[in-house]
Amino acid sequence: EKVHGAALVTHYIVPNPPENVVDVLPIHYTDTSESFRL
Repeated sequence: EKVHGAALVTHYIVPNPPENVVDVLPIHYTDTSESFRL
């Protein structure tokens, strides 16, 4: 999404997110990320 006056400045990888983080943040596996799964 584009927000006036804002910019994405960093990314953070959550290695083993607890359930409450998964419920709140839009993190999920996609076809693009599938190749990085162990």
